[in-house]
Amino acid sequence: MSEGEVGKTSNAQLCEIGKRQKQILWMILICLVANIASRLLQAPVLIIVAALFQFYFVYKLAKSVGSMAWPYIILLFIPLLGLIGLFVLSDKATKILKNHGLKVGLMGVPSKELLKLQESE
Repeated sequence: MSEGEVGKTSNAQLCEIGKRQKQILWMILICLVANIASRLLQAPVLIIVAALFQFYFVYKLAKSVGSMAWPYIILLFIPLLGLIGLFVLSDKATKILKNHGLKVGLMGVPSKELLKLQESE
């Protein structure tokens, strides 16, 4: 799905994109906290567990916006490029959601708007 396909996206797809974007944004914060905590506690397993969840959520968001997931997953192995890849993927989701008239804030579409969208199906 591309940004130009404004009329072709169902409410269910928009809900999926909004939900997956919100998960990615939370995973960015969780990975930052896990990185700091693993250094303080000397427990690298925290980063590994967070990364596994991040791979899953990146895959799901990439599929919901119509992108190939593997480039983003490969970028996750490179620290700074992985973060840039997450922001690029989140930006794609933001553009799709905004093109459909949804308000997108710092942490994605507000949950209330996603519920309204889901109920209007």
